[in-house]
Amino acid sequence: MMSIASGIGTLTAASDSVDDFVTGNITTAEWFVALGILIGGFVLGSIVRRIVRRVFLRGSKSDLVPVDETATSLVARLVQIAVITFAVIYALFYLGVQVGPLFGALGIGGIALAFAMQDTLENFVSGLVLQLRRPFVIGDQVEIGQQLGSVADIGFRYVQLHRFDGTVALIPAKMVLQEVVVNNTAETRRRTTLPLGLAYGTDLAKAREVILAAVNDAPSVVAEPAADVLVSTFGASSVDLLVRYWHDPQRSDGLRATDEVVDRLHRALADAGIEIPFPQTVVHNAAGPAAAAAAAGTDG
Repeated sequence: MMSIASGIGTLTAASDSVDDFVTGNITTAEWFVALGILIGGFVLGSIVRRIVRRVFLRGSKSDLVPVDETATSLVARLVQIAVITFAVIYALFYLGVQVGPLFGALGIGGIALAFAMQDTLENFVSGLVLQLRRPFVIGDQVEIGQQLGSVADIGFRYVQLHRFDGTVALIPAKMVLQEVVVNNTAETRRRTTLPLGLAYGTDLAKAREVILAAVNDAPSVVAEPAADVLVSTFGASSVDLLVRYWHDPQRSDGLRATDEVVDRLHRALADAGIEIPFPQTVVHNAAGPAAAAAAAGTDG
């Protein structure tokens, strides 16, 4: 009996606490109307978000509004949140809920909720920081940790990356801020370094001329900055060079330029009689030439 009485007392206290925020009785019809307001707010927020994106992108293409897609997405999301927030508050007012005391009570409960949703809130704040600081924008090709791809979306919780193998990576915004981010398309030009080994005894001055002529003949290699050839070290089987050339920043541009350069270098060096050596191992017989000849005769 005591447990039943305590349970009834708890329900009564909860009912009294709810009554503190509500003026009057709420009918079933009013609940349905409030629910309709909430649903309408979410639908309207989604529609307004699309309209804002369309208007901003259209203005950007016509040079009326100097914004990019990343800024457009941020503004559209904020407008959507504002519409939904207004719908929630309006539904509460319609039900006769006293918003002031309710927000005060929620403020206390919000502390506990913040601890429970710590990761979600960190990702939300990190996503907002990314959109405000803008280390990259939608369409940039970036390296985030071990992930490499094109930025498809910068959300409040994660960054969507379209990887070059056709897969999609969703990287939490908090991790993006913690990782080293390399933006491969931030500049208008990008450099590729191609290692090349030439046989010992090669006339390096002549080799430089042949190499630069072949590199500059590649259509995807830009004239400025100019390509160059550096001697890097003496390798085990070759004199090692670094062939450096510039091209447009997209990954496909770099792959195309390297394909053209390697093809032209192979033909140009062959035509000039310049050897690209392969690794060789020289074996010395410690027993001397006689033992080596005897071993050769035995094998025969």
